This record gives sequence, C-alpha cells and structure tokens, in this order.
Amino acid sequence: MDLYEALAGVFAFLVSAGFFKWLSIVLKKWFQDRKYINGFGRVGVAGKIMEDMTNYGADRVLLFAGKNGGGVPSVGKPYSVSLMLSAGGGVDPSIASDYVDLPVDMHYVKLLEDIGRKDYTVIDVEALPRSQIKYYYQAENIKHSIWFYVGLKDMSFLFLSISRHEHKPYSQDEITRILLKANSIKRALK
Repeated sequence: MDLYEALAGVFAFLVSAGFFKWLSIVLKKWFQDRKYINGFGRVGVAGKIMEDMTNYGADRVLLFAGKNGGGVPSVGKPYSVSLMLSAGGGVDPSIASDYVDLPVDMHYVKLLEDIGRKDYTVIDVEALPRSQIKYYYQAENIKHSIWFYVGLKDMSFLFLSISRHEHKPYSQDEITRILLKANSIKRALK
C-alpha cells in the first residue's frame, strides 16, 4: 500500500465516522463564540467614542435602534425606537430607561428617513414643528441635537442623537469633529 492509498483510507474512515461533520460543528461554534465576544469590544469602543463626543459640545449621546417588528418599514406596522447605549453627563437615567420600544410619530419617521438618505441632520429644537421629538426634547431641556445614521444591523436602524442643553447652536467645527467621531462608531459597529 502506498502513501496515497493509506491517506485515502484514513480520509474514508474519517468521513464515515462523521469526523468532518463534527469538526464543522465545533469550528462553527468556535467562530460564533469569537464573533460574539469580539462584539463586546466593539460596544466598548462605541461607548468610548460616544463619551469623546462630549469634548465637542455635546453633553448627551444616545445610540438608538429603530425597528418595524423585524421587517422593512411599511404602512400598518408600528415603528418604534429603543435606547441601546448612552454616554455623557447630560443623560437623565430616569428618562433614558423609558426609551424602550417607544412608538414614533410621522415627523420622527421623516427625520429617520432624512438621516438614512443624508447621514445626518442638525436639529434646533425651537425650529421643530409640534411633534413627538420636540416635546421629548422640551421635557428634557434639550436645545440642539445632531442625528447621525450609523447603519442597518439585523433589520434595526441604528442612529445617534448627539445633544446639548445649552442654547448655543453647534459650531461648524463642533459638527465636523462630532461627525468624524460618529463615522468611527459606524466603522466600530460593522
């Protein structure tokens, strides 16, 4: 028996014994574990970047996930947002804990559509029409905000709300620096 025949025999035995099926299952689980554990690192990086945004005029940074029951937004299906991660001294924990499966109005949906198409929008709360987001911001004493589209992950629309309580609008320099940080979050969460 030559080496080729011996290897073919070992290979045939391994196939018949289900070794490769077993190996496939073990490797799949190992890679899933690694991917899951690496996800903690990405969340930590995103949290650190969100905290860094407070160096550029924001005092509260919130990462939200919007969803339509797991599918594409459509008429007849309620759309809701949930807070995923927060940073900054301007976060009121008693209010933040209420941002879970929060149904949104049409103005809110339009803002989400806008940032999905343009990546971001700058919001002056006083200039907003009467709407859900205006009332929330007024209740929290938010004066200015930037919304930034982070991406679509598992059919959830991820976006940042980068806000300040100060009446002073964001300067162009602050907006530029915040957008650079926001892009870093987009990369970290891919």
